[in-house]
Amino acid sequence: MIAHVSEGIRSKNVLAELLNCQVGTVSSYLQAARWLGLLEPSVPEKPGAPVRLSRLGLALAFGDRQQWRVYADAVWSQPFVREIMSGRGDEIPSLETLVRHVLKRHPEISPATACRRASAIRGLLEPAVRLAPRSSGVSRGSQLPLGFPIPRPPATQDRLRVEPGPDPNNEDPAVYRVVLQSLLDYGEMGVNHLRGILDKAGATTAPVGTYTNMLLRRGDASRLQEGELDKLVVTPGAIARRSVSDTVASVALSDPEYREYLDALIRADRGDPAGAMIYGKMINRFGPWDRRLFGGNLKPREVARAVERMLMGSPLAAFPMAGPAERTEQETEHPRHQGAPFLDLVHRSDLFVALPPSLDVLVGGISVVNQLLLTRSRGPLRVGEPTAIEPRILVHGGLLHPGERPPRAFPDNVEMRLRLVSRVPHVTCLLAMLLLHRGTSGNLTLRFQRHRLRILYRRRNRGTFLDIVDRLMAARGWRVSRRFRGGMTSAALVSIVEALGMASVIRQKLILDENFFLRLKGEPEDRQVFDKIMGFVGTLETDLNHLIREEPDSQGISGDDEPSRDDRDGQDPGSRSP
Repeated sequence: MIAHVSEGIRSKNVLAELLNCQVGTVSSYLQAARWLGLLEPSVPEKPGAPVRLSRLGLALAFGDRQQWRVYADAVWSQPFVREIMSGRGDEIPSLETLVRHVLKRHPEISPATACRRASAIRGLLEPAVRLAPRSSGVSRGSQLPLGFPIPRPPATQDRLRVEPGPDPNNEDPAVYRVVLQSLLDYGEMGVNHLRGILDKAGATTAPVGTYTNMLLRRGDASRLQEGELDKLVVTPGAIARRSVSDTVASVALSDPEYREYLDALIRADRGDPAGAMIYGKMINRFGPWDRRLFGGNLKPREVARAVERMLMGSPLAAFPMAGPAERTEQETEHPRHQGAPFLDLVHRSDLFVALPPSLDVLVGGISVVNQLLLTRSRGPLRVGEPTAIEPRILVHGGLLHPGERPPRAFPDNVEMRLRLVSRVPHVTCLLAMLLLHRGTSGNLTLRFQRHRLRILYRRRNRGTFLDIVDRLMAARGWRVSRRFRGGMTSAALVSIVEALGMASVIRQKLILDENFFLRLKGEPEDRQVFDKIMGFVGTLETDLNHLIREEPDSQGISGDDEPSRDDRDGQDPGSRSP
């Protein structure tokens, strides 16, 4: 019965049909579940309101092999049970003893009713006495917990600080690494945002124009304009070679003009006068890069050995190189006309998506977000990192879909939550998986342990949530703008959905919140989103099955926090950065 209730079935008649019993029997079971604390009224002040699963009920419904332990905890938590079982160990009292205890507590009922209740209690006790009650209370020497707020994990795993070179007007690979990682985090940003990112990283003297030109020169960004918006938007090439943002060395070695400089050095070592001429022209520009990467100025005869040592024996020609990607006449680098929420466009295969760390502000609730809207209305071109309410041209990943103008304010948390679900692709996929977990198949579980969210599918660990979702999106043709490592963490994502009442972590599992589940199925404004996302749930399950068939031993290797030892062992050597 609890399993059916967890699927959203609340009607006694339907439950009776599914359980093949009388409606009166279902009423008795519902009463017992309420007594055990597994169910509670959806509106606490109205005892006759439809039932909902309590936190303990959710733990029982999705407890898998721990269900009997959860059930025993529910039984032993009742004061009446502790009273009648005191000093008995695992011996169940006789029916006559239970009848006396029931009449003692409820002298107004008849002996026949007391006998029925005693028989029901005896049936509920029998499976629980095999598991002893857990010890409760405060042990000697322990400290009572105080009501301080629980510290939240950071939205991003790292915050880079850089020291620009002696000439801030020259391109610096260390500074550009910050710029490239931020572009991959946000998907698109304005020049004012680039200035804020550089200032926060400590590169206050670095000119914005220098690194804007470097983004365009390398083909990592394109400049798109739409109305008043002027944005640097990540390119498919930058996404494809996202691993080069891992280190300063990989950023430098992927630069096409620095590669030309290194090639000139190698040619000069072989006696080529043209190579020596190019080297002489470029030494002032790239000499600081040599000192940052190799600790000093490179001489022609040292280049090949130094690069080979840095790449651990791999040839330089095999390392990814930036540059505008070649395009056919039929395809364009950036599709246009995506002015609709992501959830309305899931049938398309040309979407650009991101998971920006600015979403972390949603943990603060509607007041914080409305304050951002108010601040933006006073100065839309403020200097600072992009926010969650930033207008967008192409990339889906904020509370506003591409082409949408910011409102004056959001009315409530319900509106903000529905915007998050319909406009942020990773949250859309997370909710689809939570609904799939609520379904009847029982194949998928989201386990949150040690600040990492992992996907268990068909009882096997398939990898980290962010990595699996990125691969599912890429299989549909969507361009996922995220770093190879670092960036938005799954722990921060879990904090957001918990703060907005969308899901809860119960016994190391992320489970759809019961109130939110009831709203999705009952409230008109939520129901519209629910109907759309349920169509996506089946598609997601099909894609997940296809992915598992292709890679049955997949363990997830990148993208979600710092990779674990197991994650690194599965990494493709070809994607390794120096």
